[in-house]
Amino acid sequence: MSTVQEVRNRIQQAFDRKEESPITVALEWEFERNHIRDFLDGKKESLKPEVLLMLSDRYSIPLNLLIIKRQRKKQKAVA
Repeated sequence: MSTVQEVRNRIQQAFDRKEESPITVALEWEFERNHIRDFLDGKKESLKPEVLLMLSDRYSIPLNLLIIKRQRKKQKAVA
Protein backbone atom coordinates (compact mmCIF):
# COMPACT_ATOMS: atom_id res chain seq x y z
CA MET A 1 0.00 0.00 0.00
CA SER A 2 1.08 3.55 -0.68
CA THR A 3 0.48 7.08 0.49
CA VAL A 4 -1.74 9.37 -1.56
CA GLN A 5 1.30 11.28 -2.81
CA GLU A 6 3.11 8.08 -3.85
CA VAL A 7 0.07 7.00 -5.87
CA ARG A 8 -0.17 10.44 -7.49
CA ASN A 9 3.50 10.35 -8.43
CA ARG A 10 3.25 6.81 -9.82
CA ILE A 11 0.25 7.67 -12.01
CA GLN A 12 1.80 10.94 -13.22
CA GLN A 13 5.00 9.13 -14.17
CA ALA A 14 2.97 6.60 -16.16
CA PHE A 15 1.22 9.40 -18.04
CA ASP A 16 4.55 11.10 -18.69
CA ARG A 17 6.16 7.90 -20.01
CA LYS A 18 3.31 7.34 -22.47
CA GLU A 19 2.99 11.07 -23.21
CA GLU A 20 -0.71 10.93 -22.37
CA SER A 21 -3.01 13.36 -20.62
CA PRO A 22 -5.24 12.43 -17.67
CA ILE A 23 -8.09 14.32 -19.34
CA THR A 24 -7.72 12.42 -22.61
CA VAL A 25 -7.62 9.08 -20.81
CA ALA A 26 -10.63 9.91 -18.62
CA LEU A 27 -12.67 10.90 -21.69
CA GLU A 28 -11.55 7.76 -23.54
CA TRP A 29 -12.82 5.70 -20.60
CA GLU A 30 -16.03 7.75 -20.48
CA PHE A 31 -15.40 9.26 -17.06
CA GLU A 32 -15.83 12.91 -16.17
CA ARG A 33 -12.96 14.75 -17.89
CA ASN A 34 -11.36 16.02 -14.67
CA HIS A 35 -11.76 12.85 -12.59
CA ILE A 36 -8.11 11.75 -12.84
CA ARG A 37 -6.62 15.24 -13.19
CA ASP A 38 -8.30 16.47 -10.01
CA PHE A 39 -6.75 13.56 -8.12
CA LEU A 40 -3.31 14.31 -9.54
CA ASP A 41 -3.68 18.01 -8.69
CA GLY A 42 -4.62 17.24 -5.07
CA LYS A 43 -8.26 18.33 -5.38
CA LYS A 44 -9.45 14.77 -4.67
CA GLU A 45 -8.09 12.19 -2.25
CA SER A 46 -9.13 9.07 -4.15
CA LEU A 47 -10.12 7.57 -7.49
CA LYS A 48 -12.95 5.21 -8.32
CA PRO A 49 -11.91 1.55 -7.96
CA GLU A 50 -12.64 0.87 -11.63
CA VAL A 51 -10.29 3.71 -12.62
CA LEU A 52 -7.55 2.21 -10.47
CA LEU A 53 -8.06 -1.17 -12.17
CA MET A 54 -7.94 0.43 -15.62
CA LEU A 55 -4.80 2.43 -14.76
CA SER A 56 -3.16 -0.72 -13.42
CA ASP A 57 -3.92 -2.60 -16.61
CA ARG A 58 -3.09 0.16 -19.10
CA TYR A 59 0.21 1.19 -17.51
CA SER A 60 1.28 -2.16 -16.01
CA ILE A 61 1.29 -0.81 -12.47
CA PRO A 62 0.68 -3.49 -9.84
CA LEU A 63 -2.72 -2.76 -8.30
CA ASN A 64 -1.36 -2.96 -4.75
CA LEU A 65 0.85 0.06 -5.58
CA LEU A 66 -2.29 2.09 -6.40
CA ILE A 67 -4.08 1.28 -3.15
CA ILE A 68 -3.90 4.16 -0.70
CA LYS A 69 -3.06 3.35 2.90
CA ARG A 70 -5.17 5.53 5.17
CA GLN A 71 -3.91 6.56 8.54
CA ARG A 72 -6.13 5.38 11.32
CA LYS A 73 -7.44 7.88 13.79
CA LYS A 74 -6.34 7.21 17.32
CA GLN A 75 -9.13 6.11 19.59
CA LYS A 76 -9.60 8.00 22.81
CA ALA A 77 -8.96 6.02 25.94
CA VAL A 78 -12.11 5.22 27.88
CA ALA A 79 -11.71 6.03 31.54
